[in-house]
Amino acid sequence: INNKEWCKKGRKGGHCSMKCEDLLNEDLADDVRCAKRIYDRVGFKAWPASYAYCKEKSLPDLSKC
Repeated sequence: INNKEWCKKGRKGGHCSMKCEDLLNEDLADDVRCAKRIYDRVGFKAWPASYAYCKEKSLPDLSKC
């Protein structure tokens, strides 16, 4: 999650309205909320390396996890 669009260094900001430093603590709830917001806006294209690797590949069924 980069600081160009989604968070701001040292203060709340970006599309996730959070400090980037808050992504580094043990509380994952705000990280997940931000990742979901990113996915809802642009999908997996926000993570180019993962998107290129996973594009058009079948994903396992995780519904029973």
